Amino acid sequence: MPALGPAAWWFGELLSRDNLRWPRWLGGKTFSTRSRNWIVIAVVALTCLALIGYAFLVVPRLQSREKVRKHARQIDAVVPVNTPLYAVDPQYQPYLFYVRAPIRYVRTIDELPSDTRFFLIQARNEREAQTTSHWSPRRPQLVLRIKDYRNHEVIVFAVSSL
Repeated sequence: MPALGPAAWWFGELLSRDNLRWPRWLGGKTFSTRSRNWIVIAVVALTCLALIGYAFLVVPRLQSREKVRKHARQIDAVVPVNTPLYAVDPQYQPYLFYVRAPIRYVRTIDELPSDTRFFLIQARNEREAQTTSHWSPRRPQLVLRIKDYRNHEVIVFAVSSL
């Protein structure tokens, strides 16, 4: 048997016979070579149409229902790819796996290095992030607020350079 699967091999053998006939319950007539060619062309054309329909009708609908990656795209739009994003006690945020910027995890705002440009915190720590003197005289600016499908809210801040 060739490298094809058993069903494909059987189908190929079946279509290559000289005296191929329809089953008795479909009339029992013989298949001409021309009829076989048209059937193969029709099956290929229908398969291509089904794949095109799936690509243009189903895939966009699935993408619009994404729950996780859309948040990563929002963060990617704000944080440059080569700039680390510090995540301050983020708990479990699945979209962080899809963010292109390198993620550095810290427990508190005080653990953030002085050269931090972007950091992500939970909403309960927003007030602390806005009032910290960690980067004095610079102040962090809110650049993105994300509320995910679980109703957890996180905020991305940017610390401007002098």
